[in-house]
Amino acid sequence: MSTHEYQAYLSSRDWWQQRKHALRRAGYRCERCSSREALEVHHKNYWNLGDEEPEDLEVLCSTCHRNQHLACNRMPRVREAFGQGRLFDRWVDPDLLMNPKKEVA
Repeated sequence: MSTHEYQAYLSSRDWWQQRKHALRRAGYRCERCSSREALEVHHKNYWNLGDEEPEDLEVLCSTCHRNQHLACNRMPRVREAFGQGRLFDRWVDPDLLMNPKKEVA
């Protein structure tokens, strides 16, 4: 799946349903630090992308989510697998969430 296809998936109704279920399951708290602020749903893996199982997803606050991706982006194999090491930067931009067709520099 290309970066563009992945971004399109994150804007889809299917993903928002998955996201809503994950947030409910986690009690609207970060599963690492228990924060209720700036919650995001993290893919623990990308094997079932588009058909995620509950165990494939983890609710994280934006700080824990960023830290998770920073750790992953240090691994060369992850950067090679996804074609760019800074894919996460695109997820942080709130403008992109509201306007997924916006070009990201």
